[in-house]
Amino acid sequence: MVDPEHGHIEKLEWQVSDNYRIASFGFSFAGEHVVVMDTAGKLSIFAGHEHDGEHHFEAAGEVQVSDADLTMMPEGQGFQITFSHSEQAVYVSDPIAKQIKKFDLDAII
Repeated sequence: MVDPEHGHIEKLEWQVSDNYRIASFGFSFAGEHVVVMDTAGKLSIFAGHEHDGEHHFEAAGEVQVSDADLTMMPEGQGFQITFSHSEQAVYVSDPIAKQIKKFDLDAII
């Protein structure tokens, strides 16, 4: 996590599943959550908080978006996320199930 205002860099403690990588990530509508989608179909949510006058993010919850056989992923496609601009929600595209799934961030954490 980069905080240019205070000249601080902090490593986000998170380990993706073996043989998988980050597919997409971003900040929630209010900026209080970092959301990470990996290629294994897992959505991880990190919540921000203040501690000793510094802003930190910690793992707050996760949900398995897809339990499908990942070898069935259409070539050139993958899980992607986009955020609601009016509520604490994230939308995940699941190319295997051919669905867009909505997740309420407050319900996951």
